[in-house]
Amino acid sequence: MKIKQTVFKFPQKINVYGQSHDCINGITIDYKNRHFRLPFVEDINNGLELKIKNYLIKNADCDSINNKRLLFYLDSIKLTFKGINYNFDDIIFDLKDTKSSFRKIKLNGKIEQLSEVRNILKKNNNIKIRLDGNQQLNQTFITPLNELYIDFKKNIEFIEEPFSSIDNNHLLSIPIAYDESLDFQNIQDFQKIIILKPVLIGSIEQILAVIKKNSHRKIILSSFYEPPELYSGYKKLIDELNCQSINKETIHGLSTYKYW
Repeated sequence: MKIKQTVFKFPQKINVYGQSHDCINGITIDYKNRHFRLPFVEDINNGLELKIKNYLIKNADCDSINNKRLLFYLDSIKLTFKGINYNFDDIIFDLKDTKSSFRKIKLNGKIEQLSEVRNILKKNNNIKIRLDGNQQLNQTFITPLNELYIDFKKNIEFIEEPFSSIDNNHLLSIPIAYDESLDFQNIQDFQKIIILKPVLIGSIEQILAVIKKNSHRKIILSSFYEPPELYSGYKKLIDELNCQSINKETIHGLSTYKYW
């Protein structure tokens, strides 16, 4: 096994927590004649390289690695060699002009954008959309958003994190999905739709525990710029979600692999 620190360069800039990047730090792992790229893992000093090898080769306990993102990556690598293979056509959905007629629209905090959304829905009667407020909206959006939902209820699935505070959420008639404000150890009753980023939770076992505990909620997986070779982890999670009636055949936001 060879582990090497590297810098990954992207053909187009990516947005990470509001900052634009054309390259990011990470590591590569060459293992059993396969090559894996692990982004956002910046330091393999202080014994981490040995811990990675022990985790992959000797199945060391996950407590030996104190990095949630890395745990998800390493478990995905393990699943690759356990035969958890996948077909992108089965699990990957690009939420923009897809065969499923889904589109995700990020709202930029300008009220005029809702007119653009309305025009899109008028011209595409069969399209389904998910709105994402990125916690950037204010109270002036409440009435026009409710009016938009009244007119296009069958087209709008939900809005994700509209406000910086959840205090105004009850004023919206649109179903609300929760992402940034989630505490995975203490998900609240009103959080009925949750956006789950596996890299924020940890090992596959830990993620499955969250999924099973919240089987009564709508759960949507969201990728975070993982390259295609790490998607065995997503396949395992989707197989579990497909066993839940509320989440069967859910369209997940897993298209960031296209940046690689």
